[in-house]
This record gives sequence, C-alpha cells and structure tokens, in this order.
Amino acid sequence: MFGRFGQASLSLSFPGVIKAFHYHKRQDDIWFFPSGHAQVVLHDMRADSPTYGQTSVHYMGEDHPYLLFIPRGVAHGYRVLGVKPATIVYFTNLAYDPKQPDEYRIAYEDPAIGFDWTTRFR
Repeated sequence: MFGRFGQASLSLSFPGVIKAFHYHKRQDDIWFFPSGHAQVVLHDMRADSPTYGQTSVHYMGEDHPYLLFIPRGVAHGYRVLGVKPATIVYFTNLAYDPKQPDEYRIAYEDPAIGFDWTTRFR
C-alpha cells in the first residue's frame, strides 16, 4: 500500500545502461517509463512474502506504458533496451533525506539474486 505522496523524480539513462540493484526499508516506489524501453527486474527480499526469493521481469516503455508498484523490501533495477535513451519517472511515498537515505545497494551481478542481464536473441 503506497500510503501517501513523498516525492516525484525524473531520470534519463542511455542504451545498455544497467541501474541495479537497490532496495528500501521504508520507501515504496511507483515507476513509469514515458519514453524509451527498459527491462525492469524485481527480486523479493521480504522474508514474510509468499514470493520471497523470486525474481520477476517487466518490459516497460513507450510501447508498453504502465505504472509498476515496487514495495519496500523488493530489490529493483533496470536496463535500458533499444537504441535510444529511456526516461523514468518515479514516485515515492517518502521524500529523499540526504542525512538518512533509505537506499541500500546490491551489485547488478550479485550471485544471491543471480539475474543474467544478457540479451538472448531467438
């Protein structure tokens, strides 16, 4: 449950860039990609969740526009697909506090998550 509005942010990333992974202990996110295309990866780290330890992949962007809710405790990140930059607009239920940032980093190639970011052509 998102609860309340905290902050809106915007970021541009270039083709092939991977921004992953991070998670929050108190913050929920809602992501939207109005331009470009992205492969969004979520990994559930919530021990009390029925999807604990599971990874899901979402393909988002201008040709598939939707809002994605990312609850606290779910590691998340994305890779820009295609040949043009992707813009992400995201909303959080808390405003960013530089003195106590609620952001915890995990390497994109972390073996505990074990996600393979390689594109496979079929």
